[in-house]
Amino acid sequence: HFRIDGKVEEDSIAERFGPDVLVDFMIDFMKRKKDQPFLIYYPALLVHTPYVRVPGGDATSRLPDSEQKNGSECFPEMVEYLDKNIGRLVNAVDDLGISNNTIILFCADNGTHG
Repeated sequence: HFRIDGKVEEDSIAERFGPDVLVDFMIDFMKRKKDQPFLIYYPALLVHTPYVRVPGGDATSRLPDSEQKNGSECFPEMVEYLDKNIGRLVNAVDDLGISNNTIILFCADNGTHG
């Protein structure tokens, strides 16, 4: 269950890409809390195994469904998609007018294995 605009959403997120749901939730949270101190922790699982295809991915979307794999060939697009979602969060901070009173830390862990 995610709270979006103060409502519990269940079925509406079932068919959506998980990282998009999380970013939408965080943006909604910032909108609701922008006039008070808040902390958002975003453990971006996207660039970890299992490797997955991302919506609108270029390289893997050119292959027929029977040839698409959820393997390491998806990793570059996963990184690009993470970058897109981080951009959405940074843009939301700017759009909400809270960038002068906001600290954004971006950290990476030990990366993938193999």
